[in-house]
Order: sequence, then C-alpha cells, then structure tokens
Amino acid sequence: MPSVLEMMWHEHYSAAARRALDAARCLPPLSGRDSVDPLSLLAALLRDDESEAIALLRRANIHVLHFINDLPSLDELDESSNPPPQVTYDSETAHVMRLAAEMVPADASQTIGSQELLLALLAGSSTVAKFLGDHDVDAEQILAMNRQPATIAVDPEDQQLDLQVEEVTEHHDVARIIDANANRAREGMRVVEDYVRFARNDAALSLRLKEARHRFQEAFAYLPTTDLLASRDTTGDVGTRLTTRAEASRASVRDVVQANLKRSQEAVRTLEEYAKTISAVAGRIFESVRYELYTLERLLLIQSEAAGRIAGASLYWLADPDACSRTLDWMVERAVAGGVQVVQLRDKRSEDRELLRLAQLVRRITAQAGAMFIMNDRPDIARLVDADGVHVGQEELPVAQVRRIVGTEMLVGVSTHSLEQARQAVLDGADYIGIGPVFPSRTKQFDAFAGIPSVKQVASEISLPAFAIGGIGPGNLPQVMDAGATRIAVGHVLCVCDDPASMARQLRHKLDSTSH
Repeated sequence: MPSVLEMMWHEHYSAAARRALDAARCLPPLSGRDSVDPLSLLAALLRDDESEAIALLRRANIHVLHFINDLPSLDELDESSNPPPQVTYDSETAHVMRLAAEMVPADASQTIGSQELLLALLAGSSTVAKFLGDHDVDAEQILAMNRQPATIAVDPEDQQLDLQVEEVTEHHDVARIIDANANRAREGMRVVEDYVRFARNDAALSLRLKEARHRFQEAFAYLPTTDLLASRDTTGDVGTRLTTRAEASRASVRDVVQANLKRSQEAVRTLEEYAKTISAVAGRIFESVRYELYTLERLLLIQSEAAGRIAGASLYWLADPDACSRTLDWMVERAVAGGVQVVQLRDKRSEDRELLRLAQLVRRITAQAGAMFIMNDRPDIARLVDADGVHVGQEELPVAQVRRIVGTEMLVGVSTHSLEQARQAVLDGADYIGIGPVFPSRTKQFDAFAGIPSVKQVASEISLPAFAIGGIGPGNLPQVMDAGATRIAVGHVLCVCDDPASMARQLRHKLDSTSH
C-alpha cells in the first residue's frame, strides 16, 4: 500500500485523476490554507465534464449543476496552473486517498482513476456526505448503485433497444454516430466558450455556455456510454480524410466562432435524432441544447447596423418635453449639434396622438443630424416612426415580447439597477443597457441607488454597451469614468440648460478624452 506522500506522485493515477489532484492542490493558496480538504478534491473531480467521476454521477441521475456553485471555485485556475510543492492533504483527504487505492484490485495493473477517487470521497468523507445530503444527494445510494452491475438510467417513457442478435450491428452503428457527433459538439462548444471567455470577456455569456455544456452532458446519463466508447473507430472513419477548402482557412475570429456554432448545432441535431432510438429523454435534452445554441448564435453574431452604431456612442440623452426649458425641437436640434449621439423620447404624460407627433418630430431631426432615436416604453410607436430602437424598464414588456413587435433589426435597451439585472438583460438578448441610478436624479425618483459600485461591477463583467445614468453632470462625470464607464445617459442637465449644444460638447469632450 503506497503512503500518502507516495500517492502524491502521478504514476499512481489516471490522467483524469492527475488533473483533478493538481487542480485540488492549486486551491488551498487561493483561500489561505496549506492542505487539500475533501470538498476541494470533490470540486476538482467535477471540473472535468468527461471524466469517469462525472459519468458515475450521470448514471445515478445526479446533476452537478444543482450543487457545484457551492463548492470551492476553480475559475481562477487555468491549464498552466501548477500546484505549490508545499501543499499536502488534510487527514480526512489522506484517508480518502488510501481508500481509493484499496478500491483498485491488488493483482491489477490499473491506476487509480477519478471514479475511484469519487467513490472514496462518498464512502470515506463525512464532510462530503454531509455536503451532498444538504443538497438532497444520497451518497450511500450512489455507492449502492455502483456495487450492482452498471445500468442505464431510464425514463418510464423510454423504449430501450431489444438487442437481439440481428440488431447488434444497427446498435453499433447508432452508437458510433452518437459518439462521433458528441465529440464534434463538445469541441465546437469549447471553441466558442474560449472566445466568449478570453476575447469577449463576457462572464454572463460564459456562464450560459457552460450551463449549455453541462446540460448537453446530462443527456448521456440516458445513453449507453460504454457502448459509445467501444464503437469508436477513428482510423476507420472515412470522414477524417475529407476536408473542404473552407474548413482549411478562417478569415477572422468571427468566422471561427460562426463555423463552430454551426458545427455544434448540426452535431446536436444528429444526436437528437439518433438518441431517440435509445432514449426519448436524451433526445429532448439534445433538442433543448440545440435551441440554446441558436439563441447563443444570435447573441454572439447577429448584430444589426444599429447595434454597431450604439456600441460607438458615448452620450445618450433622455429628452422629456415637460422638463425641457424650451420647445422639444429647439432642444433636440442643439443637443445633437453639440454631440449627443442618441436621443430617447421619454414622455409619460402625452396622449398617444401627441406622443406620435413628437416621436415623428424627433425622428426627423435625429435622422437629418445622423443621430440615433430611441422610443421609451412604446414599441408600437417606435415601429410607426421607424425609430432605431425602443427602451424598456424592469416593469415594462420583456425583451422577447418587444422583439416580436419591432423585429431583430431594431435595438432593444433595458434599464438595470444591479449587476444581477444586467446579467439577465444579456441573457434576455438586450442590445444595450442603462445602469443606475448612479446619483440622485431630478428626472425620476428611486427608492435605492445602484451607485458607483454597480457601475464598476457592470464595467468589469458585461460586454454589452452600458450607459451609466442618474444625476450625472460635468462635476461628477470623472467619478463615473473612474468606475470604468465609457458611456453615459443624461436628462436634467441638458433639459434645463440654456445652451444644450455647449453642454453636450463639454460632456463629449470629457468622455472622448478619457483613456478608458
């Protein structure tokens, strides 16, 4: 029996187990500790979507998404992270590792795999058993299942293949098709996720892609994973020798992302159809993943001309006829002449016919000046006057319903008051957001303020164009820019000034001269 120190050497473990142990040993310094505890090892084992440990949980119909966020986070680690040599294992984890070694037959040449490490955690760690129990997962049930011959989790609706002799060939062919397309889909989704994580720096979309991958993996709990692996024949696959000119080159990063999204969508469609011959549940899961990939394609790639224009805008004005010191047309003409790039008509009092007239007036002036026009709250009027977009609040129509009215080419903006709401706006498919109020506003009353902290959070995480809003003027604009904001929306400061053009120029000069 190897000692704990001996077990730290990699030759005793499978590749997946080695990766997990290295990751687990990288965790303690992040939390100020000097040893690996059982929950850190569990988190590291569940990091690898394709490990035997994950496969074991899938066979037990356990979905790690239900509890993985409550485990120590490995988000700060990457493939190049090396475990510090001084980090060892606490006594409970050392016991678990000895137990894992005992699970490998003495006369076998097998190494200790991630499955043995997970089973040892379930059997030998009271910390892990309690953690899972708190999340309604019965460790003993998983252990008991593993003592029995492996079975496939089956939904009552599923019709399992009756593998008579004459059906063996067909089953093998289906397994081979599923295995090949599962690999294609995983590879494609990983390429896209790397783009979102490292190029877009978009945490919200990264989480959505990660959840899609986890959902994808859940389908394999209903499929014979051993048969899939046994059917793999890479050298005999005629497709590996067939490539097209288009596959050999990519003109841009966008082309890479688009090609891999299409690749994943096509592969998941194939999985959806062939999986139905084995499990209706797996087919439905693959279908839901396919629709999610379509949504992600729109969020990542389908950008209208208007979306590109608002991404380049830094000064947005909420024009309220009741608050303006002069007539609306006089104010709008001078504001856009001074550098306002986006004008939103915000009128809560006018009746519909008057509101339509004002919208037509602002649309005409902004179109002539090359500025954008956004209609507040009213997608119907936005369509009637051919506005560039419509803006809604948290209590108004949701983004999906607004899209049904205005289509995909018109912008939809959303007011957000916290990082959580900003994240949701991204997932809902908004084209841009407002974040605030940053300071008390004379235009609109709020019970609470997002403040500078929310501006910082959104600036560091959200890649959608985000306009800081609420009580912003020349005096406090530097604070907003120091928080990471590169775009602002103003109201009162322009509405009441005698020279909107001069005020707009002053704000634009500050915004354009910043290094942010």
